[in-house]
Amino acid sequence: RSSCLAWPTVSKLQTATTNRGVVLCTAATIKSIALKFLERLDVIRDSSRKQHPAMEHELRALAAALQLFKKGSLIMDEVDLLLHPNKAELNFPIGAKHELDFSPERWTCAIHALDAVFYGERRAMAVSFQQSGRALTILS
Repeated sequence: RSSCLAWPTVSKLQTATTNRGVVLCTAATIKSIALKFLERLDVIRDSSRKQHPAMEHELRALAAALQLFKKGSLIMDEVDLLLHPNKAELNFPIGAKHELDFSPERWTCAIHALDAVFYGERRAMAVSFQQSGRALTILS
């Protein structure tokens, strides 16, 4: 989601098409390109969202890559995995990024709970609750 498709990559795909070359990629790569294209379209259409000047340039590169994939031939391995709706799912959230509730404490709390299991062996806590004498007393 965070990487972008640049025109040099599209140029390589065009060269592979011209020379009847082979492009190897995962199903997740193609899905990611398609979803990135839809995300960029959504951002450009919504005037209230922050738009970077290079977005339209990237959108055109994504469209060109998708067009090349559309014109090409596809050979799939493990088709039962690739076409299964539950096994081939790609989570690709769109929209503005928001912090999760209670982050980062939600992770440190869970890790601290696991410290109760591993403290006896390591004699160290994974998270910085050392200032809590009560935590050390409970773990010891």
